[in-house]
Amino acid sequence: MAHSPRPTPDLMQADAFFEGCNRLAEQVETFNKAILGSLREASDSGWDFVARLSRCRDPLEAGHLCEEWLEAQRARTLSEGRRLSELMFALCDSSLAAPVARAAREPAVVERPGRAAAAE
Repeated sequence: MAHSPRPTPDLMQADAFFEGCNRLAEQVETFNKAILGSLREASDSGWDFVARLSRCRDPLEAGHLCEEWLEAQRARTLSEGRRLSELMFALCDSSLAAPVARAAREPAVVERPGRAAAAE
């Protein structure tokens, strides 16, 4: 049997690969839960605001209520945006990404049956 001139690098052992996949799946789950939690909070806040606004009879009170709600939305948007960005960057920097990227850059060595027989 002929040996390739350049051995194929062993990127990861199977256990390490599956461990990396599990970590990645956990990170994706954490990110998804964070997004759903953020959407739930925004929805609850919006419905609470509408309920409170519908009870207002004084335009000045309604204006203060809108100002209060907008300030809370601004603070939550900044906080949630920062948190979701950090989770996304952690997901992109996953330990699984490096071996996958390395495998994509290195050309696969393909042995052709005709060449293997000719080399012997």
